[in-house]
Amino acid sequence: MQERSTAILGFQIALLAFAAVLLVAPADKFIFSQWQWARDLELALGRPMIFLIAGALLLGVPALRRHSAALLRVPTRPGTRRHIAIGVVLGFMASAGAFGAMALWTWALGGEPALARSMGERATHASEMNAALSTAGIVMFVFIAAGIAPVVEELVFRGMLYRAWSEAWGWVAGAAASSAVFALFHGTFLPQFLGGLVFVCVFRRTHSLRGAIYAHALFNFLLWYPLAGQFVMPQGRSTGEIHLWAPHLVCLALTVVLLPLYMRGARDASR
Repeated sequence: MQERSTAILGFQIALLAFAAVLLVAPADKFIFSQWQWARDLELALGRPMIFLIAGALLLGVPALRRHSAALLRVPTRPGTRRHIAIGVVLGFMASAGAFGAMALWTWALGGEPALARSMGERATHASEMNAALSTAGIVMFVFIAAGIAPVVEELVFRGMLYRAWSEAWGWVAGAAASSAVFALFHGTFLPQFLGGLVFVCVFRRTHSLRGAIYAHALFNFLLWYPLAGQFVMPQGRSTGEIHLWAPHLVCLALTVVLLPLYMRGARDASR
């Protein structure tokens, strides 16, 4: 009976997260996008407002505030920096490998034309850099992606959702289920699913939600285009040539081996 109620709590948290997304979508179209100051700064407020509203709920609802404070109060244990660094590196490897898997699958089904149509070509390096260093780019990556989002997402997906489902079904099933919801929330499934598994392992290995937040924040910050973001997708991919994805395919092979080992090493942790 306890397992059933705990699992139901997890579904309630998941539905609440998606309700926030669905409610913010029309609000962004009819309200946020009409704010002149945001239009002047070219800020797309849809996703930031999800985190701001969710953060306001976590702070404003007394029960959620107490639960969040209790989760954040637990300190990390010795060796935290090593676990965070390993988690960030493995997260990047898994994300690159996921894109490599998507590219390989598309190429296998339709060859170079299908891969070219699917992946397309990014803007020029100069335009990407200008966008990243603009006010909107700095706000989105430095303050939202690397500041607010990791705290809110780790509280919801690892601190609440994962804990609820792991208590009901075991930690592996809880990690997979919560990571699937995390991925659906973001839209790009495979990279975010693998990232969710990594953050669960960091949470378990550091014995504190703070460790997962630090790893998530550092990962997001490094995805900023002037840093590692420019290497996420290969240049020249509009040709559809599969050899351009060689580094991603290497990351895919390493992920297939290393991620299960990383999860196996986290199985005896207490989270």
